[in-house]
Amino acid sequence: MTDVRSRSLKSLYVQDRLFTIYEEMAREQGCSIDYLVNEAMRVYARQRNSSALLSEQSNTGDFGEVLPQHSASSEVTPLFLWFNGQRHIIDIPRYIIGRGGQNKRCDLTIHDSNISRQHCAIIYSNGEHYIQDLNSTNGVEFNHEKVGKKRIEEGESFFLCDYNMSFTYQVDKTF
Repeated sequence: MTDVRSRSLKSLYVQDRLFTIYEEMAREQGCSIDYLVNEAMRVYARQRNSSALLSEQSNTGDFGEVLPQHSASSEVTPLFLWFNGQRHIIDIPRYIIGRGGQNKRCDLTIHDSNISRQHCAIIYSNGEHYIQDLNSTNGVEFNHEKVGKKRIEEGESFFLCDYNMSFTYQVDKTF
């Protein structure tokens, strides 16, 4: 396995108008253009069931369960997660939220030692989204009570420690 910090410089040709859009998006997201493009390509590769990406990651979850393999033909109803004033789209069958590190992949990383490396997952199953605690130290709270797994309803909010996460199925809704 290669160290992700040891990277070689690669060239990518992008149309000027697209690059301007990338600059604006990176500014809005508070990240670099490199991060934005790499993250988009990682998600795209995972959605297309890229064998190169899948060879780096196991298809079993933290508890040994077989995870669904996302392919271009499978349809996931988009769910929008609002976190720290930013909207994140969840359009994959298993979306991991956590601190990350030590080979723990996360789709949304929260840099806080109170958050477990893989704290919870948003799981799409049988046409519905669920939030599931992944045996985290501090749990997932809904209405001031810890939950192990709960179906996500329109407009609901959950807490991971002090972090509020609000969910909507409406494209134009903000929190």
